[in-house]
Amino acid sequence: MNALQVWHEYLPARVDDTTKIYRSFDLAGIVNLMMLDTRIIGRDKQIDYTEYFTETGLDTTAFAQDWQSSTRTILGSEQRDWLTGSIASSSAKWQVLGSQVLMGKYMIPAEMLVLVAQITSSGITDELIAQYTQVVTELVTIKSKIALGITVTEEEKARVETVLPYNLDAWDGYPVEREIIFAAASGKNLISLAGDTHNAWYSKLSDASGNQVGQELATSSVSSPGFEAIFGDDAETIAALEQSNTLLIDDLQYTDASRRGYLYVKFTESDVEADWLFVNTLASLDTSTVSGNNVTVV
Repeated sequence: MNALQVWHEYLPARVDDTTKIYRSFDLAGIVNLMMLDTRIIGRDKQIDYTEYFTETGLDTTAFAQDWQSSTRTILGSEQRDWLTGSIASSSAKWQVLGSQVLMGKYMIPAEMLVLVAQITSSGITDELIAQYTQVVTELVTIKSKIALGITVTEEEKARVETVLPYNLDAWDGYPVEREIIFAAASGKNLISLAGDTHNAWYSKLSDASGNQVGQELATSSVSSPGFEAIFGDDAETIAALEQSNTLLIDDLQYTDASRRGYLYVKFTESDVEADWLFVNTLASLDTSTVSGNNVTVV
């Protein structure tokens, strides 16, 4: 309740019930903007990998059973019904989700996930970064060979195809409900606008069958640190992190893992233009920006 009070004092919204902030806006018949609440109103608590570790490693059976449960929800049934109905009844060119958390799939090789967890909990060390670099180099090499049609062993193939969701706090932690939303948006132009991670992302949205159903445009933070808080601010290390993630995560098209700024998006009847804008440093009063990436969705 304290969180709700502070939110409404800082970001007043035109809602009758302060516990229900999900709402939609029709913007000139071009955009149906649906602002979601993926944090409070109906959300089941996110699951945590630490709850599934045993003496022999991750209990994949128990994890998969809970993770893929059809009853897990990030929206709650009332908000989900409102959302699917809003999408179905809208004739706007673009169906746009304002989501607090990433909707795209960020599935990374399991062995890489374990190392990231160690770095996050223990802090960056020369030993861990060397181990991480070695593993990522091997995985990128395997993935590149597969992309080029070069034969790899079954063991090597398993290393890059045995993947787990990186962030169970986002839509990746609620995969069944995400499929319901994707199905509701079938045949429509779906765009997800997101944040929360402090980093910039551009991803395809694909369903469980691998069919592309939309795009996700996700902004970096204005000031809160991103991956540089975990991996350090060495430019070479950050660049390697960005490149490897883009290659190893199938739906990820672009990421910026260290710069601060915002995302500018322009919607028209014909396309969507997105521009990721960054300041040079937070240690300066200079607010001029540079474009880190721009894309056009048609």
